[in-house]
Amino acid sequence: MCAATASKHSALGRLLVKIVPRCRQKLLVREVSRLCALTEGYKRDFMKRIIRPPMLLALITIFTACFAPMVHAQEPRRIEITARRFTFEPGEIMLKKGQPVVLLLRSADVAHGFRIRELNVDVKLPAGGTQEVHFTPQRTGSFVAHCSVFCGPGHGSMVLKLHVVE
Repeated sequence: MCAATASKHSALGRLLVKIVPRCRQKLLVREVSRLCALTEGYKRDFMKRIIRPPMLLALITIFTACFAPMVHAQEPRRIEITARRFTFEPGEIMLKKGQPVVLLLRSADVAHGFRIRELNVDVKLPAGGTQEVHFTPQRTGSFVAHCSVFCGPGHGSMVLKLHVVE
């Protein structure tokens, strides 16, 4: 409520109405209204210059502290795997549950495949080519990747062991 409105209803306002002549009352109300407008302007100015910058700085700091670790934690782990007759190198991999992974698969000789049924991964590698597999393991346990393209007489023994831990 503005000071001019308040002065009409307050005890001081009633006293001013009795003391101040009628012609001066309008002048007094105008002055009080002007002061009220000035005070409102100072309040806005105070908010703009004094309160807002620290509040923005605090919000930016909180945002950075809360969400920066999430952004860095989601960077995928890159693992290079080479497929050649009748082996994968490395033959064993350890992953963390929930951490994104990029497998960079390379075929050193003939066409190969890379399948982990339980994790819904199935990729074909052309002879001498490369493929990237992006996935995030959601289950813990030990899994076996098999070559899914017949590559010769030792094809059945071409496996890679994958361990997903918490």
